Order: sequence, then C-alpha cells, then structure tokens
Amino acid sequence: MLKNSVGASLIAALSATGCALVYEGKYDWHDGWREAQVLQIGSAADIERPRFSDCRGQMTSQQLAMSQFAVLSYTHMARKRHRVVPLQAGQSGAVGDQVYMQITSCDGPLVARKSRA
Repeated sequence: MLKNSVGASLIAALSATGCALVYEGKYDWHDGWREAQVLQIGSAADIERPRFSDCRGQMTSQQLAMSQFAVLSYTHMARKRHRVVPLQAGQSGAVGDQVYMQITSCDGPLVARKSRA
C-alpha cells in the first residue's frame, strides 16, 4: 500500500512540474527560453569573453562596431553560465534586469520578466 501511495505522489509531482516549463504562459523552455539576469551592458570591446557562450563570434566587424551587448547569467544543467548576446535595435536594458533569453539563437530579443510578488 505504501508503494502505491509513493508512486501516486511521484506521478502527481511530475505532472505538476510539467506546467512549470512554460514561463508566463508563452516562453516555452523546450523552445529555448531561459530565465536570466543582466550582468553587464556595453560595446563589443568593453565586454570580456565569457566562459560559456558568446554570440559576438557570429557577427561581422561592422555589426560588432554598431551594436550594444548584454552579458547574461542563467542556469544550465544546474550550473550558472554566462552568455554575451547583442541587444536588438532600440532595445535597452540595465544591470540587474530579470529577463527571458533565447539559448537557441543569437537573434532573439531579451524579454523583461514580470516580477514575482
């Protein structure tokens, strides 16, 4: 009887966490969306190379000169990772901002996260 109770509890817990993979109802984890925090904003030359991922390597020298970049901190496989991404035209951000980022593309926008009260 105890095994059935534990099994049912485990299934219920797994079912409940499945819904948590979609942030705010539209940013699906399976589509590459991750919660992140802005650590730094600056030009390509102002930002040191992070230890994990850097979108600047996919850009031309002209794009690098004309763009602003954000260093983001996010969790990947239970570890903190850093990624440098270009800011979209007209997009701004500040150190400490909580955002959603796309890990499958360097072209995705940063989307401000709603605060969790």
